[in-house]
Amino acid sequence: MLPPISTKQLLGLILFFSIFILNQTALISQDSPRKLIVFEMDLSEYSKKVNKSDWLSEEDKRKFIQPNALNTISSQLVNTYSSNPDFLVINKGNAEAIKKIQEKQGIAAHVDSNLIAEGKAGGADLLMYPKYLVLDNSIVIRVFDVKTGLLTCEASVPIDDNKVNANHTSFYTGVLIQQLNDRCFDVKYSLVRATKLKGESAKEVLIAVGNRQKVKRAQFLEVYQMVYEEVDGKKTSRSMTIGLIEIVKVEDDNFSLAEVKKGEVAIQKALLASTPLFCKLNVNIR
Repeated sequence: MLPPISTKQLLGLILFFSIFILNQTALISQDSPRKLIVFEMDLSEYSKKVNKSDWLSEEDKRKFIQPNALNTISSQLVNTYSSNPDFLVINKGNAEAIKKIQEKQGIAAHVDSNLIAEGKAGGADLLMYPKYLVLDNSIVIRVFDVKTGLLTCEASVPIDDNKVNANHTSFYTGVLIQQLNDRCFDVKYSLVRATKLKGESAKEVLIAVGNRQKVKRAQFLEVYQMVYEEVDGKKTSRSMTIGLIEIVKVEDDNFSLAEVKKGEVAIQKALLASTPLFCKLNVNIR
């Protein structure tokens, strides 16, 4: 027979197990993939202002990327995030079947209740809503928190007049994915190692970016490392760019080879010091 437990001991046990359960819950929430709904491209502005417009000439209309090409971007987003273990894409919503996002002064402040209801019904944590904006001829992707219904972040890319064919959508999708990963999801792509050296300089590197991220040969990426500063007694992180690389070969879904254009010595020095290096698409160089 077990010895009797005092009230103090009982309270202590309750407190211990409460803390244990909370810690386990926190671990589960950190390790569990985020459930994501990606909606189809909202082309309402395109339909109203491009297809049915009298003030646009045929030449001007050709500067706009075609709807069938825009529609493929949602599919590319679904494919990319479905292959990422940090996400669980549970549904591809149809934007036409749901009321439009309510907007104020051109900026989405919150989501219509029907859209949130769709996300909750699917058990989603996040909604990803792509939209074509005709005013500045651009694509914007807005990410909403299902629980609060608030816009958490967004990514956007202008359409280049010289890149309006269907085969250019991979470029736009790549730029958007990079922005989403940086601004919304804190996803980093690692620089793995140097594959070609010349003295103390890294001339070519292997990076953990491939077909899944929609990268292409001749795209430029910035190489950076994380730096930690102490501000008001708290540690704050920021990225510090140390080089520039150009993709020379996309090897498979996960890896590519890149030629180092700037920062050859700094990159090799960081690699020798086992400093984690990351890369992100440079949208200013195409």
